[in-house]
Amino acid sequence: MIVQPEAVAGTPPIAGRSAWAGRVASYAGLAVLYLAAGLWLIRGVLADPAGLIPGWAGDNFYFLWQMVWFREAVLAGISPLWAPHIFYPEGFHLARDDMTLLNTLPGALLGGLIGDALAYNVLLLVSSTLSGLCMALWVRRLTGSLAVGAVCGLIFVLLPFRAIRQAGHLDLVTTWPIPLTLLFLDRALDQGRWRDWALGGLAFALSAFGAWYFAPLFALVLPAYALVRGGLVGWRSGKRWRGVALFALVAGGLLLPAALPYLLLPSGLRHPIGEALKGSASPSDYVVPSVLHPLWGEVARAYFASSEFGRIDRAVSPGFVALGLAALGLLVRRDRQVLAILAFGGVAFLFSLGPALQWAGQGILVPWPTALGMWFTSLSPELNEYLGPTSVAMLRDGTGFVPLPALLAGALLPLGRAIRAWARLGIFVDVALIGLAGVGLVWLAGRWRLAVAAAALLVLIDLAVVPLEATPVAPRPVDGWLRANDDGAPIVVLPVAAANEPREMWATLHHRRTIVHGHATHQPPTFRAARPALAEFPTPAGVEALRRWGVRQVVLLPEAYGTAWPEVAAKLAATPGLQRVAAPAGAEIWEIR
Repeated sequence: MIVQPEAVAGTPPIAGRSAWAGRVASYAGLAVLYLAAGLWLIRGVLADPAGLIPGWAGDNFYFLWQMVWFREAVLAGISPLWAPHIFYPEGFHLARDDMTLLNTLPGALLGGLIGDALAYNVLLLVSSTLSGLCMALWVRRLTGSLAVGAVCGLIFVLLPFRAIRQAGHLDLVTTWPIPLTLLFLDRALDQGRWRDWALGGLAFALSAFGAWYFAPLFALVLPAYALVRGGLVGWRSGKRWRGVALFALVAGGLLLPAALPYLLLPSGLRHPIGEALKGSASPSDYVVPSVLHPLWGEVARAYFASSEFGRIDRAVSPGFVALGLAALGLLVRRDRQVLAILAFGGVAFLFSLGPALQWAGQGILVPWPTALGMWFTSLSPELNEYLGPTSVAMLRDGTGFVPLPALLAGALLPLGRAIRAWARLGIFVDVALIGLAGVGLVWLAGRWRLAVAAAALLVLIDLAVVPLEATPVAPRPVDGWLRANDDGAPIVVLPVAAANEPREMWATLHHRRTIVHGHATHQPPTFRAARPALAEFPTPAGVEALRRWGVRQVVLLPEAYGTAWPEVAAKLAATPGLQRVAAPAGAEIWEIR
């Protein structure tokens, strides 16, 4: 049964200026609600919003560095896409890691006015507010009820996918263009106006400018939604296809210039299948609660304990309330709009599972007929390169895995190998589930007056979060020492694991030194080749690698070495050509003679 919008509209519409003022007041109220929810997610920084950022010291420092670097590079008249003082001597092209132009550009400007940490926190709040509003608008169109849309917007803001990423993934919390794209696409398919097709293409481009990861993933799943939503008869119209062409022209025209740095990167962007499997979801992940929940977060953390970064990359569940309402929505409404949402979410779910089926983050091995394994591994050299020699040998020997569509996409599509975390498609699954939850809630609201209020209360309980830790952005004592003792040569921070942390890139803004390391998903070849020798420092090979780069000052972080530090300290003292010259708090400076 489908409940008509009039059943939950509440009060009859008011014409004219009063109606416009009422709508403005309603949306302003929702904006305040979502702003408050966003503040709740990052409430740990409220003690000092100009000096703290949410989360532990991780990717948050990379995006903060990116904002400042863009501003400084533009003011200096050089390309902000190239940082020659990072990963010296090769330099660092920002296409080697995630860019978020939709945040970096306004953040660079805003940071110059109010301070960079405060600007970073403001960007997080803007993303939360706009995400809630855009979801509310899409669900309002879907259900006819702004009240139901308001609850769905609240779910979207507090979504575990977004909540855990407040700790560092500024790009991936920029989710508001996704429901905005669906909203304009719905309008374009229903009314056929050129304006809506163009605005849909713009919204799609904005999703990519927010997080480049979203561009290929959204492109994978959006056709399923459009094809079902448009209906078989509608796709026989030439005007409809011209509208699609306009959508693609606007999106492609905006994206191509910004995508060129990625497409022209000399060594390309590639991840082996092992990395892709680590970043893939399991079907069970969609029913696991948030690791940040004050009551059952510990259970969720135990579930993800065996998976590297699982608590972050595989945080795809929309919560129990959204799942229950989505199931109800599927039961009570089966029109083309709902089927389109189901197709959109279904394709996203299938690809979010990655190249091979896993359960609770663990691979599932199954017997393969030898002939089938031989045939499969003879299909394409690119496929075998992606699989790697171990997997190819297993398949040919009769042991294999349950392949999924992402396997072929990862091996054969132009940007397929660049996708490391297929689980990030979970955001599109969640968008679909929230849309279906709106359908279920509007049905319930037609039968129970308090349904919307009760759902909002249950959402707040279901998606409650403990405070994220907050990290200060002030320079460390070692940064001050390095600036005061600049000898004009590049430096290195060790151990290698610490050297690759984004905080060391942020530190360059304080000590103003050139570093031979840095943070990048795709590390430059020069550093990648020297990494094994640096990992064994202070061996002769490691010392020689640093001499070749002209490094004289080595920054060692004892805490990062952990229990291995006493052994490393003894080796340092016994290695010829090394001398300890300073020990600012938390670090030791050794000089290569």
